[in-house]
Amino acid sequence: MSQQQALTDDQLVMLYLDGKMSAFDELYDRYSRRLLSFLHTEVGSAWAEDLLQETFSRLLTSLDRYRPSGKFSAYVYQIARNLARDRQRKVYRDLPIADLEGHHPDLVDHIEYRLDTAWVRNALKNLSMEQREVVLLREYAGLSFKEIANLIERPVGTVLSQMHRALKSLRSHLAGPESQS
Repeated sequence: MSQQQALTDDQLVMLYLDGKMSAFDELYDRYSRRLLSFLHTEVGSAWAEDLLQETFSRLLTSLDRYRPSGKFSAYVYQIARNLARDRQRKVYRDLPIADLEGHHPDLVDHIEYRLDTAWVRNALKNLSMEQREVVLLREYAGLSFKEIANLIERPVGTVLSQMHRALKSLRSHLAGPESQS
């Protein structure tokens, strides 16, 4: 294990701010896979890689404002989350589905196929946005409930309740109709 791997995220941020570029590389190595997985779930494979790069680009330009007393993982996930939300808003605002269906039915079929192939993705789509967000931040990002609560600015009890309801809904959906009778 290298010396940088033994350092905390906050120590790496401070080293980077002091001019040690390899400290940022270590932060990238620590977070890029988990962030990519999170972004892939949030916006799909077409945008995840671009948003991952944009997340680290924004991180570079904002590290001087980061306060080491906070949790770095929550900070970087906040950046990724905001970028994903911006992308989702732009897609929904700019995509006239009726026009797309009329001019590119094969593309629409392909998009629908990609969205509907995974049971888990379908189950996640049935959750409220708040529940899905909690599940993704917990399961894909690996954040604690306290970190999630701070990130989304809700009480820990609310986050726990949303997670409980989300898991109950996921179990029900994934079990299928035969187990619900």
